[in-house]
Amino acid sequence: MTTKQDYYQFLKSAKEKRCGSLGSISTLKKDEMGTLATSFNQMTTDLNTLVNNLEVTIEARTKDLEQRAVQLEASALVARQAAEVRDVTTLLDLVVNLIPQMFNYYHAGIFHLLHGKELCFTKEGSCIFCLYR
Repeated sequence: MTTKQDYYQFLKSAKEKRCGSLGSISTLKKDEMGTLATSFNQMTTDLNTLVNNLEVTIEARTKDLEQRAVQLEASALVARQAAEVRDVTTLLDLVVNLIPQMFNYYHAGIFHLLHGKELCFTKEGSCIFCLYR
């Protein structure tokens, strides 16, 4: 049988949940109050799961946004430095070395296909390769 004290216990727990406490309510009784407490506990468990998943999602998105911000900064730096260079050979050397540094890539390469020719030069790090088709 449900008593007045059971109702007060339930109300107290509901108020605690409203303030951020996500603990469970004792469900010893098998009457309607016990059924309500069981449902309330399941709702609290589901809410805990949602909050935890939301925190993980926010953390992952924040990390992704931070990484993109670093990449945008790196892009701006590469573009600024490249805009200052007028010599093509120096420009290729600068860009092919800056891109791996700034984006944390292992390797970068630039391919230059000569117009109307079956000849391709590639600039990779400090080496120049000539490829024939």
